[in-house]
Amino acid sequence: MSFCNLSLGFKKWASTNIPNLFIEKYFNSNTKILYLLVYIYGIYLAQNNYSDSNKPSAIAEKLGISHESVLEAFKFWQDEELLSIDAPENPLDSPDINYMPIFPKKNDKSISYDSSKYSKFVDQLNEVFDKQGKSLNSNNLISVIDDMERWEVTQEASCKILDYANKKHAGTLTLGKLHGILKEFGMTHNTTPEDVDRHILYLDVIKGDMGQILKALNPKLTYNISFSEMGSYIELYNNWIKDFDLETIIEVCKHFKQKGSLTDLNDLLNELALEINATKKDDVKDALEFIDESLVIAKQIIKTLGTFDKYDAIAKNYVRDWMVMGFDKKGLTEIAKHCFMSNYKSVNIMNQFLTNLHKRGLISNDKIVDYIKQICKYDDKITEIMNVSSSHVNLSNSEREHYKMFIEDWKFSHEIILMVTSKQKQIQSRTQIFTWLNRVLSDMKNSKISTFSEAEKYIEDLIARTNYKKQGKGTSKKGDTSTSIDTSIYKADLVKVDVDELNKMIIDDILFFGKAARTATEDDIISYISLQKKYDYERPVLVVAAELLSFDPFNWDNIDKLLSRFKEHDVVDYDSAMEFVENNPLS
Repeated sequence: MSFCNLSLGFKKWASTNIPNLFIEKYFNSNTKILYLLVYIYGIYLAQNNYSDSNKPSAIAEKLGISHESVLEAFKFWQDEELLSIDAPENPLDSPDINYMPIFPKKNDKSISYDSSKYSKFVDQLNEVFDKQGKSLNSNNLISVIDDMERWEVTQEASCKILDYANKKHAGTLTLGKLHGILKEFGMTHNTTPEDVDRHILYLDVIKGDMGQILKALNPKLTYNISFSEMGSYIELYNNWIKDFDLETIIEVCKHFKQKGSLTDLNDLLNELALEINATKKDDVKDALEFIDESLVIAKQIIKTLGTFDKYDAIAKNYVRDWMVMGFDKKGLTEIAKHCFMSNYKSVNIMNQFLTNLHKRGLISNDKIVDYIKQICKYDDKITEIMNVSSSHVNLSNSEREHYKMFIEDWKFSHEIILMVTSKQKQIQSRTQIFTWLNRVLSDMKNSKISTFSEAEKYIEDLIARTNYKKQGKGTSKKGDTSTSIDTSIYKADLVKVDVDELNKMIIDDILFFGKAARTATEDDIISYISLQKKYDYERPVLVVAAELLSFDPFNWDNIDKLLSRFKEHDVVDYDSAMEFVENNPLS
């Protein structure tokens, strides 16, 4: 609806302007009264904008004549060059009647204009109509130039408008359409070449294909576009149209339910074309359903895991890959529940779990449920171990894997594991229970211990050795740097050493982190003392070296090589050792 309108009352008491020249020329016995009535009533309808009555049938009914007589009258006035009749694109529609300004005939007092001022435009206009097989007379040219003068549109701007109009109507341009377009540019004060360029760009965006896209995406977007953004909008459209037709792009816009931004649309179209390889309408429709489903699953997984991740990023980076693997919403939800119960509240860890399932061919819901039951079958027994050790660590797959290895691979009974656990605090209480169990049971396995009585005796001996150390037996007094133990087992240059350097627990730490999984021997002690004296390193650096060492199997020569690299690069403590390894990958 227009901003300013005339009320019906105003229109009723308004007036219709008839050109004086028309009355002077045609109010005579040579002009049919019928033609005069049709011309005047047509002007009345046009000037007062009576849209309901502004059609040939309504005029015929009003004047009491036939439809054919109305068209006959308008054809007469077209021959007199007082109006133009534009045939409609649809033959069932009424033609467009465009009233022209009235100019004197050649034998009348003529209205002149400077031909040189409009020569370029006139040549271009004649060329356009010549290609359509039409010719223009002087009155036609004067009527168009009258528009240019009236709206003060420069010749250069008019040439641009003519070019735009010809392209818009694709070889079917008429004078009536050209008058309308000149009027549109003139009334919006786009009268210079620069103004015309700006307005054409605006029309291309708002009223062209891009305008349809913006309206389908979010109608509010078309009201806030600055001219500086127009070029980028056209550039986006030109990129999209390389892969998608307009109908498909609008189908994608509907996916946002009029809540998306232009950036959202661009990202989605790029994803469809480059990642999913869907550019045809049917393929795009299937892809959008796939994307929507992934978003629903992502929301459910985040809710189940209790994380604060953005569901759209999780859907794009994880869920869609899982769906391609063959997992569905039900199976993924079951796995998310398992990860949550295992205290693995991370989508990345869930991804690792799913990758392992896929490698094993466990994709269907039934197989997933059976597998989860299998890995959770020891949960009650693991919980019992944690309770005995007073451990407050949440049960996770790490504990499950350790316990499964103790039972199924190393062949220890639950009773043996439970007994060993109950003795932890008498031996060493600072290490996490399963880390400590891994070390102790590994030694027992290497010692060929299999029965409960053998295990019990081994633990009693271990407790005795621990108590012996706690009581200070075999150790020096504070400040004494010599050893009182038999040093004959050491090399000549290591006869006198600080007893603290022989702390077997320290060496056991290194062996454990170095994945040697065995008890320290006399050779280990000698190697440890040699390296400590050689590089003058404290325990933290030595343990870091063992922990980060990638060589397999573990040996002291490799530790020596790594410590040598540490020394060469001025590594002196734990932090610098970690930083060095991060920047210099081991090989």
